[in-house]
Amino acid sequence: MEVCVLVLGGIDQSPRMAYHVRSLSKLSEVKKVHFVGYPGEFAHDEKVKVCQLSEASTSLPKFLYLFSLLYKVVFQVIQLLFTLLFWVGNSEIILVQNPPSIPVLAIVGVVSWLRGIQVIIDWHNLGFTIMSVKYGKRNPLVLVSRIY
Repeated sequence: MEVCVLVLGGIDQSPRMAYHVRSLSKLSEVKKVHFVGYPGEFAHDEKVKVCQLSEASTSLPKFLYLFSLLYKVVFQVIQLLFTLLFWVGNSEIILVQNPPSIPVLAIVGVVSWLRGIQVIIDWHNLGFTIMSVKYGKRNPLVLVSRIY
């Protein structure tokens, strides 16, 4: 069995997900663990294959913030779809960290539906609660995230 562990952050910034990767790689039933996330240092054995995502870089003026945000989301969607559909091989399970849930959970849901992959979500927080601290509870983005 192959397993994909997805974190939309630095692979060295998520100790819990790194622990999951190490634990899964020790199981005899698991022949490969694909660890997908943004660049970072991660010591691993031969059963772990690390896929480092690229960050969308934008150097636009502040008044184009919404355009920049939209660009980053579209970039993430395309990159995650490509990675999960073609790079993670024959993974039977995707273990995904939440938050962030936008756009990760929707993409993982689509990939799960297309490839018949089982999804496990590591819920350690709700994305909208973290966003509400930064943007306020009445922010439209927070309200949409809460429904999502």
